[in-house]
Amino acid sequence: MPIANIGLARTIRLIAATIAIIVAVSLPLGYWLVVYSFEAEATSNDAEAHAELVTQRINADPDLWRFETPRLDAIVATHHVAGGLPEKHYILDERGAVLTQSMESVSPPVLTRSAPLLDSGTVVGLFVTSRSLVPQLQNTALAALFGLVLALAVYLSLSLLPLRALTRTLGVLGQERERLRAIVDNAVEGIITFDLQGILQSLNPAAGRMFDYGTAEIVGRSAGDLLPEVDMAKAGLPGAQPYLGTLETVGRRKDGSRFPIELALSQAMLDGKPQWVAIAHDITERKRAEQALYESEMRFRSLTEMSSDFYWESDVEHRLTQRASANRKLSTVSVFQRGAQIGQRRWEIPYLSPDEAGWQAHRAVLDAHRPFRNFELSRRGVDGSERYISISGDPVFDASGAFRGYRGVGTDITARKRAEQALRDSAEELRLFADNVPAMTASYDENLRCRFANKTFAEFFGFTVENPLGKHLREVAGEEVYREIEGHFVQVLRGHPVTYQRTHKLPNGESRYLEIKVLPHIGERGQALGCFAVTTDITEHKLAEERIQRVAHHDSLTGLPNRRLFDDRLNQAVSLAKRDSRQFALLYLDLDKFKPVNDTLGHTAGDELLKSAAERIRRQVRESDTVARVGGDEFSVILPDIARREEAETVARKIIAAVAAPFQLGSQGQCIAIGTSIGIALYPTDGRDADALVKAADAAMYSAKQVGSSFRFYAA
Repeated sequence: MPIANIGLARTIRLIAATIAIIVAVSLPLGYWLVVYSFEAEATSNDAEAHAELVTQRINADPDLWRFETPRLDAIVATHHVAGGLPEKHYILDERGAVLTQSMESVSPPVLTRSAPLLDSGTVVGLFVTSRSLVPQLQNTALAALFGLVLALAVYLSLSLLPLRALTRTLGVLGQERERLRAIVDNAVEGIITFDLQGILQSLNPAAGRMFDYGTAEIVGRSAGDLLPEVDMAKAGLPGAQPYLGTLETVGRRKDGSRFPIELALSQAMLDGKPQWVAIAHDITERKRAEQALYESEMRFRSLTEMSSDFYWESDVEHRLTQRASANRKLSTVSVFQRGAQIGQRRWEIPYLSPDEAGWQAHRAVLDAHRPFRNFELSRRGVDGSERYISISGDPVFDASGAFRGYRGVGTDITARKRAEQALRDSAEELRLFADNVPAMTASYDENLRCRFANKTFAEFFGFTVENPLGKHLREVAGEEVYREIEGHFVQVLRGHPVTYQRTHKLPNGESRYLEIKVLPHIGERGQALGCFAVTTDITEHKLAEERIQRVAHHDSLTGLPNRRLFDDRLNQAVSLAKRDSRQFALLYLDLDKFKPVNDTLGHTAGDELLKSAAERIRRQVRESDTVARVGGDEFSVILPDIARREEAETVARKIIAAVAAPFQLGSQGQCIAIGTSIGIALYPTDGRDADALVKAADAAMYSAKQVGSSFRFYAA
């Protein structure tokens, strides 16, 4: 430990010993003085209180009080403070003789206090209280012992702990010194110290690398060897240049080459001596960046002047201060009848657009010092036509943040605006044409978002013309329909035209048949840019087609399937039964006694009877069964998927019973009774194709007709 630190340690120990002695002495002494003062006052109060009691007896009986021994004994035996010091009470007469005393004995040392006994203001005796101070001395001894312990603790605390703290502090200071040294040695900036005469004292490794010197090579040399333009010997002296602070200068390397540096110069006390501290930063790269930025600005200015756009600047009041373009002539001669002039605001020059609200919004942006893009305005051109320009600008602020004006560029967009107007006119003509085409037309982009829908499309689907625009096909068509047609549009976006039909239900519940043709919109590179959909309402066509189909496949009188449809369904029944290894029944029916009705009552009555008979037959079978009229008064029934022949027998009996019931012909007002004969053939027992089954059922029917109003199964 250094000598200075040893002396400091001795001083700390001496101070600690002195404070410990003071603590050891003052604690018991102070305790004794406080306790003695308290006990003295308490003893005096006790004597006065007892004297007051005796005085009351004296005043009660001035002559005999001395002889009231029991009363006096009771008074001296009274202790006002329970649990206090041992005490003894005396009553003395005016001559000092003891009249009575308490029985206690007290050990010395003793604290005694007395109070006078008065008889009409005359002292006739004393009341004496004596208290032993032995317990207080014992407590004082304990306090002295505690004081010694406390003094020892104080001594240890004030001597050892500061020494440890001192040692720790010195260690921390050493570590901090080493840390600062490490920081200096590893700093990226060069740190150099000089004395006041400009002689170099030290430099860190970064400075050595910067100037290409080793420490031993440069220490002791003049600052001018490193900083040729800075006179360190005069820096800071009266009348010298004010080098203190930061400045840009040049440094000189060992090989004599110079490079730009930024130098921060200050004074500091190092090892008790004032020295210069110079922090050097090599700004070669920054200077290169500044030069590159300057060259970039010059290129930007040249490009601005050579571009088709013009460049402009305005001041804080938004007055034009500069305008330049590639065509020098246009800088002063405008294409407008009255163009922008230096010193004018753009809204002070006659304009055609925007309106007042547009100018107010633009001025609000300028007053808020916000950038703006593509602000369009128009004025009357020298040829009388309307000409348009678009300008953009950014606010300019100085280094302190104060607004200095705007700078920006502008473009003559007259050709573009005229092209846009022509395109709008063309689009309007196209929409006028599309809205008057009876078909519903719409177009979608490659993401299936609607780009166009004509009036017919919108009205049919309950939109306004603008409503579907921008919406996805899923939203336009609805989720359920979109799931149905999504695959078609996927094919179209792959470049394949698609035509499909679907049914659309109107809000009133009516169903409409639609045919949709979707064509891909193919771009120049062959990719699908979207698609066009043309929707035609083919409801009337479909209904007519269904009517034709019904006439072709149904009996016009009874509405039942005709021979053609019957043959088709019979072939289907054969195919299904063959595939599933099941059986089915074919019933052939012929109405009995029909010909006399037709001959006697006429064809109208005959037709009415046929329709009624057909209805009764249809009611006896299942929905999945087929009832057909295959001749004048002949009918057939296909019973698919029967498990047993008894099921066919049951249906035959029901039909016979239904037809046997009398018919009431409304047109004739007559009650007619007829019957029916039924032949039954089973697949595959009686035939394995349609022709065989028909022949078998027909043969069985003729067998039943011989009996009349009965049924027969085919018997080979």
